[in-house]
Amino acid sequence: MCFLGCDEDEMEVARQQAPGSCPYCGGKVQAFDLISRWRFCFLPIGFRFKRKYFCSLCSRRLVLYDF
Repeated sequence: MCFLGCDEDEMEVARQQAPGSCPYCGGKVQAFDLISRWRFCFLPIGFRFKRKYFCSLCSRRLVLYDF
């Protein structure tokens, strides 16, 4: 949150198991679908859909690299 009243909210929409395993501990990977909403002085500006990956065993955030 910034000083001028800017805010970003993230809300979980769905959770599902993703293919592969965690490179750190070998646990299962879960994919989270999120909606992030931006507000300026409590007025909605816009929203965006995101997908984030987490390990279900060690709870690390995993980043997908495209080469």
